[in-house]
Amino acid sequence: MGDTMSMVELLSPLRKIAGAGSPRAMLGGPSLRARLAIWARTCAAYYGAVALYEDLNRLSDAELARRGLTRANLARDIIAARDPAPRRRTG
Repeated sequence: MGDTMSMVELLSPLRKIAGAGSPRAMLGGPSLRARLAIWARTCAAYYGAVALYEDLNRLSDAELARRGLTRANLARDIIAARDPAPRRRTG
């Protein structure tokens, strides 16, 4: 039992770093309300992306090309255009 630490001992350094000692300050992340709002916006963006994909997928290859799209990259291009939090490509 001498080698085990209590939760208080484990979290004590985190409280010193965070300062306030509140759970949100300790975690350093957004509130539950903010996370739910982000989730709702993301769901709405992807729902819209699905609807757009279904509409564009019905077009001919020539019509897609006229719009600067290809069928092979259609889904990726739509997600990239509609994603509220664009991802950075690495590598």
